[in-house]
Amino acid sequence: MKTLVTLMAVFALTSPLFAGSVDIDILNNADGSGTVRIVAISGDGPVGLALEADAGACNDVNMFVDPNNEAGGCDPGPWYDINIDFAHDSGSSYSLGDGHPCADEGEAGTAGDIPIELIALSLAELSSGTVNEQSLPLDLVTLDLGGAGNIHLDVNEIRGKLVDSNGIEVTANFVGGVGGGCYEITDVPDECMKATHPDYATWVLYGKPDCWCYDAQCKGDVDGMTQFAGAVNIFSDDVDILLPNYATLVTTVPGVCADIDHMTQFAGAVNVFSDDVDILLPNYATLATDCDMTHFNFWIVP
Repeated sequence: MKTLVTLMAVFALTSPLFAGSVDIDILNNADGSGTVRIVAISGDGPVGLALEADAGACNDVNMFVDPNNEAGGCDPGPWYDINIDFAHDSGSSYSLGDGHPCADEGEAGTAGDIPIELIALSLAELSSGTVNEQSLPLDLVTLDLGGAGNIHLDVNEIRGKLVDSNGIEVTANFVGGVGGGCYEITDVPDECMKATHPDYATWVLYGKPDCWCYDAQCKGDVDGMTQFAGAVNIFSDDVDILLPNYATLVTTVPGVCADIDHMTQFAGAVNVFSDDVDILLPNYATLATDCDMTHFNFWIVP
């Protein structure tokens, strides 16, 4: 007992001199999920980490979901292969790499009911060299919100924070967020045109035609195709769609694709007219450059 007390006192005295630190962030995967990562290490890195992720602490309320029968959509990274809470539940049957590092923040063992708002992340590695030898950034776990939202990241003090191989606490710095340990997670947009586009309401009215999201439709590429082995994308095939719909009000594909400027004329009586021809003709028989993508989420390729 005296030896143990002495060792604890030595650790307490020396930890300010030798304690390491790590920078941790969350990579926004832009699909409703985020990957918790170590992005920088100073001094000795951690052999064990106890963090907590909160989906409801950043001015909104989200939940971690369960898309792959994993707690919180909890997909572990490649290096830390001891999932402590999962090992707690597995007992002697536990093998390195089994399970996932997510658990209910308020009790030992793996995460409870899903969806869940607050989870603990408990990871360790004792047999594969040191974390300092690993390439950075080093993925710890990917968490799934099932959509856009925010994740708040912090140290979990109950489970022991972060420690190096000598049992000395490693300082965690949460970097790159939007402030206060919060990280924004975006989702894959399901519409090619953003709601900020000036023609969005018209696009919706016409049934959201794909052709309005072709990357050169604004230059006269009505069908989104190239000709002559990709040498041109505005040619006779585009004219063949425009001409039969000329001087009409057309709201369905393919005719609406010839409404190149997305405007109507004669008090709304027609939407394919000379203004569209005036855009197409200067670009005829050319490979037109891309339209401005500011108000588009992605281009559609037919």
